[in-house]
Parts: sequence; C-alpha cells; structure tokens
Amino acid sequence: MNATTINATKSFRRFALTLSGATALLILLVFSVLWASPVSAQETDGEDFVDGEVVVKLNKATGTTIEDVYSEYPKVDRTRTKTFLASSGIYLLRLQGGSDTAAVADQMKNDTTRLVYAEPNYTTDAPEDSRHMRFRGDNIPEPSSDSARYSNQYAVGALNLPEAHSINKGAGTMVAVLDTGAQFDHPELAGSLVEGYDFIGDDADPSDETNGIDDDGDGNKDEATGHGTHVAGIVHLTAPDAKIMPLRVLDSDGRGNVFVIAEAVQYAVNNGADVINMSLGSSQESQLLNDVIEDLEGDDDQDALENVPEEGVVVVASAGNDNTDEPHYPAAGEEAGGEGVIAVASVNDAEQRSDFSNFGPWVDVAAPGDDIHSLFPTDQYAEWDGTSMAAPFVAGQAALIRSLRPTLLAAGPDDPATPGPDSVESAIGRNARSLDAKNPEYAGKLGAGHADACASVKDLRPDTTCDAATEPPSNTEPSISAVRPTPGSATRDRTPLIVASVGDAETDLTEGVVSLSLDGRPKVDFSYDAGDSDRLIYRSGKLSYGFHTVRISAKDPEGLPANKAWRFKVRR
Repeated sequence: MNATTINATKSFRRFALTLSGATALLILLVFSVLWASPVSAQETDGEDFVDGEVVVKLNKATGTTIEDVYSEYPKVDRTRTKTFLASSGIYLLRLQGGSDTAAVADQMKNDTTRLVYAEPNYTTDAPEDSRHMRFRGDNIPEPSSDSARYSNQYAVGALNLPEAHSINKGAGTMVAVLDTGAQFDHPELAGSLVEGYDFIGDDADPSDETNGIDDDGDGNKDEATGHGTHVAGIVHLTAPDAKIMPLRVLDSDGRGNVFVIAEAVQYAVNNGADVINMSLGSSQESQLLNDVIEDLEGDDDQDALENVPEEGVVVVASAGNDNTDEPHYPAAGEEAGGEGVIAVASVNDAEQRSDFSNFGPWVDVAAPGDDIHSLFPTDQYAEWDGTSMAAPFVAGQAALIRSLRPTLLAAGPDDPATPGPDSVESAIGRNARSLDAKNPEYAGKLGAGHADACASVKDLRPDTTCDAATEPPSNTEPSISAVRPTPGSATRDRTPLIVASVGDAETDLTEGVVSLSLDGRPKVDFSYDAGDSDRLIYRSGKLSYGFHTVRISAKDPEGLPANKAWRFKVRR
C-alpha cells in the first residue's frame, strides 16, 4: 500500500465514521471498492505481491526507454510510474484497474529485448508475523519497565559482549535498521539514533507507531508495533557506541514490499551506513533485491545503486521463522547460499536451534533469538522470540568489526580455506563456535556456528584478549572524527571546507602518517596541526552536484592504523 493511499484511507474512514448508520456504511463500502484493486496485497499460487504493481529493469544494451515499455504494454498507467534511480533503469509500474498483475509480469518476463527482468512488487513481512509464529500464541510482547533483563540477559554472555566491549564498542560506525521504525526518545537510545526516513508514510519521521487498522487482513491490528524499536535495541546492546539509522519499511502490521526496501537501501548508502539490518523477508526471491544487494558488495560494476563505497556495505538478514530449510529471502541471497547477505538463524540459551528457526546450507551463522529482552515503546522493555532478534546481534557484531577496520570488505568467503580477500562476513564466520555437536540433526545447516563478538574483534586485534577483566590495550588506534561537512549532510557550497579531528592518545601524529582522499583521489595540499588542535583542514576545489566521499587514514608510531570515511552532498 503506498503512502498516498494509506493517508487517504485513514482520512476517509475518519470522515465516514462521523456520519450516521447506513450513510456511513454505504460510503465506506463504495470507497473500499474504488480503492481495493490498486493497493491490496494479493496471494496467487503462493506468490504475495502488491496488486497492480510490477518492478522492471530496462535493457540498456538494446537502448530501451520507458516510453518503449508504455507503447508495448498499454495496461501500464504511465501517470503513476515511479523511478527508482534514473541511472539504474529500474521502475515501479502501476497497472490500470482490473489488470491481472501476475499475467502482466509473466508477459514482461519473456520480453528480454526490452527488459532485463520484471516481477510483481513482492511483499515482505517481519518474520514474527508468520503463520507459524502466530499459531504459537506465546510470542506477544508484554511491555515492562525491567531494564535489568535487557543488560543482563543470556545473549550478552553467549556472544561474549563484555569481553568484546573491552576492545571496541563500535564507535564511528552506523547501522541502518530497515524495520517498523523506532521510538526516537527511548531513554536507552539517547544519543545513538540519527535521522532516518519513513518510506511507508513518505516523510522524515520514522517513528515506530500504531494506526489501529488491520492492514494485512490477518485479523490482528498493529501486531508488529515495537518490532523496529526492539531490533534497534539489540543493535545498541551489541555495539553501544555505534549510531543507528531507523528506516521505516514495514507498517505496524509488519508488512512492506521490495521496492520500498530498495529505496531504503539507497538512502542508507547515501547517508553513510556501514551495516544494514533486515529483520524481514519473503519466501519469494526478488531480482530487484538481488540486484541491489549485489551492488552493496562494493565492486565497480554498480548498475542498481549509486555511491556504494569501495569496501561495500555489510547486509545482515533474518533467516525466517517457519521451521523449514526452504530459502528465506533476502537472507538466502541469489541462488541460495551466495555471498552478499549474512543469513542469521536463531538458537536458544543452550545453543540449540530454536524450534521456529529456519535452517539449511544457505544459513551463514546463528545467534540468540529465544527469549530476547530489548527496548519497546513507550520507554519500556519486552521479550520477543524470532530470527528478527538474532540478526541484529550479528549486525552489531559487524559494526564492531567495521569500527576496528573501516576499509575491510563487506562480503567474502566464509570458509578460511577458500581463497579470496578478507571481509567482515568471513571474520564473523571463521570466529563462530561450531554448533554441530549440540545440534546433530542440523549439522551444516546452522552456518559456521554460534556468533562470537569477542573472537571476531580479537581476530583483528591479536594484541588483545577475550577477558572482560582485562584492561583495554595501552596502545589504541588513532581517533578520526568528521567535523565538517557532517556525515550525511547537504551543502550548497561547491568548494566546501573539509575539517576533521585526527589524533592519538599516546603520541602526536605527523602529516606523513595522515592521508586524505576525496572521491577516491589522494589529496596532499591539506594542513594538519598535530598535538595542539589535532585539526586537519582541506579546501576542496569546485565540486559537482551530488554525493562526495571523504576518506582519512592515519597510523600511529607502532603502525596501528585507523580509517574514517563519510559522505556529504552538494545540492543545487
């Protein structure tokens, strides 16, 4: 359901309810008939999608334009087309009322001359709203004010978080949480949340809120409310110094669609996200999401997204709650088991597979997902079960790793024996604890094993130990923080002054060990005042309109490196 329709529906219902009896009923019935076709989710042969919407990607090799598509497919309502990115050739096509969405999509799939792919705009859900979880009847969060169960729960020890935090807490990283939004003023999240966006309501307020409507027609109202706040709280528990960007892509019933998710991914990339958490999914594999996630790996051949940094962006997704080995997307990735997404299954406090968790060779790693205590609106805490809870533990772990090594590739081989560059994905996989002995029926189906946050950060800092009582190492990496332009900001100044704070706790750095690049090009004409103000200043030349990336690197006298990259926009 698009934002315009949601707002119109709410307004009209409020208006109709002010009328009396039969008049109100008649108006509501007429309104429902007029609007039902273009906005309702439809299920046909197991396929869930937004009725009347098809996602296509133009075949640039044949010079196809959107006008060519309009000419060939008269059922497309050209006045309601939505462009993803002009450079990508990806569009959301709205069909005229009464069109058979599946039939039109099938027809377009065969048009390989004009289109690279075509698919219905598949819907996605929070896994905790699956039929399997609803039948349990015991997975309804009960809010409380008990904060102790949040900070002292079994997952903290299972992931070795105190030990990991003695080494690193995720400073300088940002995790985008694609979910139902978040409670911005929750006391636990003070200072951790940054501006996000509501892609359901199409506004700048991604609050986790109710609407009192059964949007997905399952007989329950607002059953996913608090889901995004709960997930954000788990990220914060794992990486307390990381920033969290809430992006609302699911409504209060936990329902969204792949086009909205793709838009949110581009927003996250544009605004400096290092990690993206998707505690959501579908049984349907989307070519659009495959296309987008492939670009997040950071190679040079990007044709769906823009501005992806060369090291890529880490993507973590929940494996699903249907107690099956059937692939769950986008966690399963292209051709189940492919690189690009870290698929997370759930285990309990005995490190045994949760009875609801999906499993299979496409799973990458497992994390606690049973009886997880986290944040809940308003200013409270609640317990929830699901792979949605397991995934953000791994997203937070990825933030810890990125904080230590900002330039480490996002994706790479899970198997240490597999040749290839190191990556955040492989650091998580090779440091996981095997679960085969405790789960003999699922050997090889819970990924590399149980995630271990401390083991993965220690792997990158061999001078440290996974001992919570151990003081942090005396020699710490240099600190780099952006001053201006601020990360994710926009300026009209085409020759902006770039300022950063670059220092080291143990010694004064020198210009020779500090480097700066802008949009991948090294710059040497910057000034750096070590030891006094620790200020690095660079006056850029005239920049083009659009996004630009600053990257600063520094090494201390013992060779310990630090890196910081951020993006800003020059607007007209």
